[in-house]
Amino acid sequence: MNRIALAALALTATGVPVLAGTDPWSNIDRDFAKLASSLTSAGPSGVTVTGFLRTSYMRSDETKAWTDTDTGGGNETLAGADVGGFSIDDARLVFTGTVGRFGLTIEIDGTNAQNDLAADVNDNETNESTVVSSDLGVYGQTSTASTLGVLDAYATWNFTDQIRAQVGSFRAPFLASAMVNENDMLFLDRSILGTSWADRDEGVLLTGNMPMGHNASWGFALSAQNGTDTSGKEVSSTARLHMSLMNAGWTEGAVGAANSPALSVGISYFDDDGASQFNAIGYDAKFTFGQLAVSAEMVAYNDGIGVTVPDEQEPVTGNTGSLLLAGESPYAGTVSFRIDNPQTNKPMAELALRYEDLDDADTSTVITYGANWYFDGHASKVQINYSKAESDDEARDMDILQVGLTVSI
Repeated sequence: MNRIALAALALTATGVPVLAGTDPWSNIDRDFAKLASSLTSAGPSGVTVTGFLRTSYMRSDETKAWTDTDTGGGNETLAGADVGGFSIDDARLVFTGTVGRFGLTIEIDGTNAQNDLAADVNDNETNESTVVSSDLGVYGQTSTASTLGVLDAYATWNFTDQIRAQVGSFRAPFLASAMVNENDMLFLDRSILGTSWADRDEGVLLTGNMPMGHNASWGFALSAQNGTDTSGKEVSSTARLHMSLMNAGWTEGAVGAANSPALSVGISYFDDDGASQFNAIGYDAKFTFGQLAVSAEMVAYNDGIGVTVPDEQEPVTGNTGSLLLAGESPYAGTVSFRIDNPQTNKPMAELALRYEDLDDADTSTVITYGANWYFDGHASKVQINYSKAESDDEARDMDILQVGLTVSI
């Protein structure tokens, strides 16, 4: 059996000289103050600072630890210790400001720096698939040295109230679950598909949202980003079309859902002409009816390309090792039920179940059970997850128990 390693991530800022006896965060505090001051001086709108902290405890007596010691050369190994430890999953600060029709967003995290698609594909394992070995719950969470990293960093320009242009670093608008912020997630970890499409990349984005009447709307998103060849001349492109009916939204679960039936559907196309040379079509849908929420997602990859997760039986070093390559059409489905406080009618708890099928030759699946306790919706909550992976390959039979706390400001 295999074990997943979860190292407690210390919030440290690498590369910043610190004098003996001084607070190592003092330089960062001054940088944040300068950033806020410069944004405020740019116009009357000023700057808004928000953020959140996600911390969790993970345990499994049967799962081998997966440790990422990658320093740029694809050096990843399996640890031998049993899983059982605390982690700071996200320590996030988000700075936003507006000047007329222009906006600026900078999102900084004090745990792990950005892990982009190009690094996943080129830095280790394979040149023909998206490697997923981070924040995957049952299939393992990597634990690199903690660094202060910039995630989203982009400027926006609102042409009209419905159409907006964006330039900078951001997630590709492919799957709805990949675009949900970590503090708004229904489970402690995204689905395997959601994780694989949640990476940031530099590029430009055009979005639009058009009302249709009767609380319905349709929208589009078109992006061009660096892709897997990073600064090479080839780019990756994404096109997404979605439709929302009856006050539907893209938040996960039933928190914030309308009392009337609501449906959202989306279809996306991704093409990368760089090192990976792959394309994919994504489908997602969500239906809510008051306290009930049901959602599903699937990605159809071109031949031989798919999401990969570590085979925990064998370590991966450089371009060698064993990986699980998902099939051409992996999918996931989720159902949840919200329990409201009878006195305040506010969300009090939510029970959730997610099923994932990797569509691989070994019929690998993952089932995750979740229970959330809400103190102020997603802004402050406690989550308990139990995930179990099963496969015809015994090496991929794993399970994990997680308990997490999220507090947002």
